[in-house]
Amino acid sequence: MADEEKQSEAKSPEETRPPTEYVPGEAELLPESETVIDEAAKKLVEKSEELTDTPVVEAFDTAVTAVTDAIESIGGVPKGPAESETHLEHSDTVEIFGRKITAPGGIYTVVFGALAALTVLEVIIGSLQGDWKAIPLMAMAVSKAALVVLFYMHLRTDSRVFALTLAIPLSIALLSILYVLAVPVTTY
Repeated sequence: MADEEKQSEAKSPEETRPPTEYVPGEAELLPESETVIDEAAKKLVEKSEELTDTPVVEAFDTAVTAVTDAIESIGGVPKGPAESETHLEHSDTVEIFGRKITAPGGIYTVVFGALAALTVLEVIIGSLQGDWKAIPLMAMAVSKAALVVLFYMHLRTDSRVFALTLAIPLSIALLSILYVLAVPVTTY
């Protein structure tokens, strides 16, 4: 009997209480709040429980599931580790106009060098006088953007759904710019 009393006295109050676990939908089972932060957290959990059963959240979950299923049906998500790392195996070799070219320092180093050379050329052209420099500067900016998107963002080897994701807003922006340029200044 004395041994049992010693064991119960040796345990701290936290050890004697059963562990509290969060059960979804049961906010009243949360431990008693001791500070203002605990009370705010408890109210936040209760409010989030109320909002998870709304039609908006269910519609969002349905939409996310549909998009995920669509991407998987297109083949945009890698099936396993071997498929997800295929672009890493051939990072030193690139196919340009049907010819495979092996870059001596790796393709990322070659692309970095091309971006650096184009930037230096842009600075040189930008410092020259004349109105002719807008077209070559725009061409170099577009080519630098294409290099970054194709190689550093892996758009040339990834699923076409990513290219479509980039092409749609880019097309809308381009059409908007062309429309603004086409509107005469006197109609503003």
